This record gives sequence, C-alpha cells and structure tokens, in this order.
Amino acid sequence: MMKRSLLFVLTFYVFAISSKGQISITSSIPYYTQDFNGLANSTSSNTWTNNSTLAGWYSNKTSYSAVNSGTASTLYSFGTTSADRALGQITGQNNNERVFFGIRLKNTTGSSVDKILVSYTGEQWYNASQNASTLNFGYLTGASVTSLTTGTYTDPGPGTFNFVSLANNNSAGTLDGNSSTNRKIITAVIQLGTPLANNSEIMLRWSIPNGNQNGVGRQGLGIDDLLVSFGLNNNFRIPNGTIFNDFNVNGFDVTLDGTLNITGALTLTQGIVNTTNNNVLIFNDGATAPGVSNASYVNGPVRKIGNDVFIFPVGKNGKYVPIAISAPGNVGDAFTAEYIPSSGAALGPITSPGLLKVSGCEYWNLERISGNSNVNVTLYWDEDNACTGISDPPSIVVAHFDGVGGSWNSHGGIGAAITTNSGSVTWNNVSQFSPFTLGSTTTFNVLPVHFSNVKVAEKQAGVQVGFTNLTESDIDHYDIERSINSQSFSVIQRIKPEKNNYGVASYTYLDASAFEGKNAYRIKAVETTGKIIYSDIVNITLGVRNRGLSVYAKGGQAHVQIYNLPAGKYQFKVFSSVGQLISVESINHTGGSLSQITSLKSVMAGVYLYYVSGPVEMQKRFVVR
Repeated sequence: MMKRSLLFVLTFYVFAISSKGQISITSSIPYYTQDFNGLANSTSSNTWTNNSTLAGWYSNKTSYSAVNSGTASTLYSFGTTSADRALGQITGQNNNERVFFGIRLKNTTGSSVDKILVSYTGEQWYNASQNASTLNFGYLTGASVTSLTTGTYTDPGPGTFNFVSLANNNSAGTLDGNSSTNRKIITAVIQLGTPLANNSEIMLRWSIPNGNQNGVGRQGLGIDDLLVSFGLNNNFRIPNGTIFNDFNVNGFDVTLDGTLNITGALTLTQGIVNTTNNNVLIFNDGATAPGVSNASYVNGPVRKIGNDVFIFPVGKNGKYVPIAISAPGNVGDAFTAEYIPSSGAALGPITSPGLLKVSGCEYWNLERISGNSNVNVTLYWDEDNACTGISDPPSIVVAHFDGVGGSWNSHGGIGAAITTNSGSVTWNNVSQFSPFTLGSTTTFNVLPVHFSNVKVAEKQAGVQVGFTNLTESDIDHYDIERSINSQSFSVIQRIKPEKNNYGVASYTYLDASAFEGKNAYRIKAVETTGKIIYSDIVNITLGVRNRGLSVYAKGGQAHVQIYNLPAGKYQFKVFSSVGQLISVESINHTGGSLSQITSLKSVMAGVYLYYVSGPVEMQKRFVVR
C-alpha cells in the first residue's frame, strides 16, 4: 500500500473527532483522504460500528476480520503489517451474504458541486481459484444518505470506477495486495446529473456481487489510499502525496496542494494543471503525457523521473510551449522544466561568441535534479504562440544562460522540420542546465520584444508614462497613445529609439494634458519594416485637480493665469458689469497651466468679468482702475 504523508493521517483524525454522522467537505479543504491504517490487524473477529470504527464509514455488517483469506462473507481488514491496512470483503454464495461498505460525505462548501473526483487503489489479497470478481462502485445522493442497501445507486462509469480481480483461476490462496501485479490505481471523475447542493450528502459504495460457484466464496478484494475531491469552480485540488496511474484532464482544471505522481498516462484534453515549485507534478519512469494543446497543459513546473524521451507538457497564458529531452542514461535521473513567458534577454547580456540575439519574451527553466546524464535539449516554436518572430530558421539555436556568471554564455543546435511558422531546434549532449531560450546567430530573426515595465503614475498634475524595450533593435519610432475609453487611441508623443543595438532601452514621458477621470495608455512600436507591435494597455484614473484662475489689470492689459486646465478648445471672454461683451479669444489648449494676456485698451475703469468656457468653465471678477 503506497501511503500518503502524515498530513493526511492528521487530516483524517480531525475529520474523525469532529464528525456527526458524515464527513463534511469544506471550501477550504475540498477533499477527503483515507488510508485505513486505523483498522485492526488481529485475526480474531472485530466489531464494526457505523461512523465509529472509521468516522463517516458504513457497512451492512457488524464485524470484520483482519485476515487475508477465508470464505466467510464479511468485511476484511487486509494487510501485512499493523500499520498498513486496506478495507475490503470476500462475498459468499447466497444472496443474503452480500457485503456493502461506503463513505458518507456532506457538501458544506457553500456552493453546489457537479463534479467529484474519486481515486483509490484496488487490491487483491485472496485468490479463490475462480473467474474474475468485480468490486463494484456506485453512489447515491440526497438530503441525508445512511443506507447502503436501499435507494438506487448509480454506476457513473459504467465500469470505470470498478476494480476487477487480477489473479484468477489459479490455486486458491493468499496474495500480496501490495504487489504491483495484484493492485491497480483507479482515478476518474463523477459527472453528477443533478449537482450536489450545499448541505446535501453523497454516499460512495463498494460491493462484490454474490458468488455462485459451488458454494465457494469470491475473490478477496479491497480498497486503499482513497481520495475524494469536490470540484469547486470547475477546479479539483489534489493533496500532497497523491499517486495517479491513468487520468484524463477533460473539462476541468487541477490545482496541486503538494506533489502528484503519475505512473501511467496523464491525458491532457481540456483543462489546465496548476503547479508550483513546492507542488510539483511528477511523471515516474515510463509515464507519458498524451494530448496536450493550447487548451490543456501544465501551468508550472513538471518533473520527469526515468530514462525516457520526454516532452514536458508546459505552457502559460493560454499557450502550450513545450521543451523536450532525450532519454537520460539512468532510471533514477530526474529533470524539472517550466515555461516562463518573460524576456530571456532581461536575464543578462550575451557573451557567447557568434550568438547575436536571444528571445525577448520567453525562456524555459530546465534543471537536472538528480543523476549526471547529458541529454539533448529541444525547444519549439509555433505561429500560434505570439512569441515567435522567426524569419531565418537556419540561424535559430538553443541558447543557455549561466546562472553563476549571469550571461548567455553558450549556444548550440540543429533545426529539424523547420519553417518560419513552426519548428524545433535541438542542442545535443547538453551538460549544463538552468534557463534556455531561442537564440539567433544572425540579426534577421526578430525574436520579438514584449514591452516590459509599461507603467503610468500621477505626477506634477499630469501622468508620467514609462516603458522599457528589453532588446531594442530595428525600431523606427515609438508612439505613446492615450484613450478615455480604451478603444479609440490617439498619439500624444512620438519618440525615436536611443539604441537599436539589441540592448535594454527605457523611456519616460510626462503627459501634462491627461483628462480628469480614466486615462488609458499603450505603446506602439513601429519597426523599420513597418511591422507594428503594441504593448498591453495600462490605466490610471485622475481625480478633480486643484485649479485656479487669477486675473489682474495693469497697463491696459488683463494678465491671466490659469492652473491645471484640461486640454481642449477654449474661449476667453471679458464682460462689463452690465453684460456687454468686451473681447473674445479662442485657443486650442494642450493641457496644464496657462498664462494669457488680453488687451484692455479703451476700457473704462470699473468692475469686469473674465469668463473661461470649454471642457471646464471658470470665471473671475477683476477691477480696472
């Protein structure tokens, strides 16, 4: 029995001491695990009490036996040691001897659940020298479910969740259920026809149909290492120490709370598997990852153990962007890979002779975790991935970043099946690991830049716009564009490139004419070829700024000072105290503070009104002496 960590024993203990008839599944811990190690290991008869022997567990039997053989139709605690048990049964011939056992769960997540993941290890501990027996699985939902024998239980497979005996028609006798030949990990997802409402219950049930062969009991079958996870927001959380054999990610996401080991095939059909450095998806020796597309990949680190050729099914932000290794020399070798959609050029300078450019928008972390095997490293590009820009495929190489020296210090590779739209490049016999990215030995490949550090901030009654091009080359100019609705943009400033030497170039601009309220900005880079690249849109909201109007008359002129005036078309008018229009001027203001002088020739002494109209209105009385 491959047991999970102590964490899950403690989790089970907390459930057991707090349960009141069923196990409550919560939103904070939306799964349940059971390793059955709390069962007795005595050969004598043991009392079974529903919801007591194991919290939340039920059976139609009142006792169980802790032996690995027999013809008695009852529950069994199978195992070889006192701390290593499985729950199962041997079913006899007669109809009244059928054995049922199951787990009662209550949905207390606060929302309805329409998908439930069930994973357990089916184990055979006794061979009755018969044809195959099946440990059938089913479920029943309701407001309160306590019976294993009444109600209509549903087979969600059908057959997908059942465990079929693996040793049949040989000499009768006990078996080692921990042996790989006598056990099988079963993992699948129940799609509930009617979602399980909050505070409703579900009973998961196992049973072997009655025997009918000359009065001889059926095979001894049991379950171990059970995991039940409720899909919340179409996402399954998986606890630490879980092992899956074959599993299909199809129509949901998966998030790891610890390590998950795959021993067979993890088929990636529709959905994302989320991992972290501490919660790693591990493919054991011989395990595979079929499927894989932009719709289904691993978002985070993936580890491969063994001596197999392997394509790491990694990606991010809706894109599957793999990295591959050739077969390591030893079965114990392990490599971890992750795709990073950030600038490789930003990691450090290029020092490898002949390497002229590296990608400004992606790299892969590939680490050798154990062993000392050299491997061939393959990187891929595809037109469906925005980070391409390859126009000269023969000059594409694999570039390696030296984490100690802090530079792109080596490169190599030969392309295969190459086009400008898609292809791969392989560097053979790689012995040093850490970040890798696509590089170029010519200047023809764009390896495009995704703008870095595009940001805006309120400053000096305006907005300061800043951005960085991490690998500036072949740029004709940049346009800083502004919008009030994030749809229709206009150019507010044009900037010529400072470097164009594949290096880092940063720029800032103060927009003194920003509007009150929402302002949206983006950067447009125009290459010498005419190609246009846009940055992401960044937003800032400005409140009403302190503004003022100052007017005084001197020497036949009105001296006007206006502070923080928004951009727009304005009219400046002077009226007499009886409303007579004295003068009018029109200007197109670019925003910010403004100084204005208005002629007051032939104006008699008295009180006058200075009136500003446009995007904002202001007025001020002044005296002419």
